[in-house]
Amino acid sequence: MMKNQKYFYNGFTLVEMISIILISSISFLGMFYIFADISKKLDNDLIRSEIKTYCNYSLDEMSKYIKMADDISFNTYDQNIQLITDGNLYGRNSFSLSRDNGILINGEAIHESKSTDINNNPIKNHVIRYTSVEKSGFIRYNIQNWDIYTKPNTDGTTTNENSNVRESTIIIEISVNLVMGWDDEKIIEKLNFKKETFSPTYFIGNS
Repeated sequence: MMKNQKYFYNGFTLVEMISIILISSISFLGMFYIFADISKKLDNDLIRSEIKTYCNYSLDEMSKYIKMADDISFNTYDQNIQLITDGNLYGRNSFSLSRDNGILINGEAIHESKSTDINNNPIKNHVIRYTSVEKSGFIRYNIQNWDIYTKPNTDGTTTNENSNVRESTIIIEISVNLVMGWDDEKIIEKLNFKKETFSPTYFIGNS
């Protein structure tokens, strides 16, 4: 005579199953938010580095023209100050600020212009483009303001030599807002760049 054998298996109750699902969901959401936060910080660091590279390149490029300028003057372009340099080596050039295209040289985006050294040898074009707003409308950053001026008199001296040195020294400041969002009023960080350049040819011509 065969005996019916009963087998018992350990299982989960409904309460235990729901608890496991809840714990797993909370853990997943926690990991998701951590990953999203890390990804956001990495994106911010990447764009911050891009801004620094772009602005430093632009300042170095303008400084190159200032150093070799026989004449330096200022004008207004798109309600912002415009720098104009004129000299035998590079000729007459203007530097302006555009909210849409960034820093311009002779009306062209500086990252698209052909750069040369003091011997007029071509230099490899700048690889960082000015991309402040993506096609979707997402705002990465914007150049809030820039200022260009001659070195101020801070020591109180008024000699002709001191005055000529100051007038031959150009200071450029660029202020950039890191946004990384859809509202340009919500600023993550303000980045400021500054470069001071002395023009010996302009100094000699005015001495």
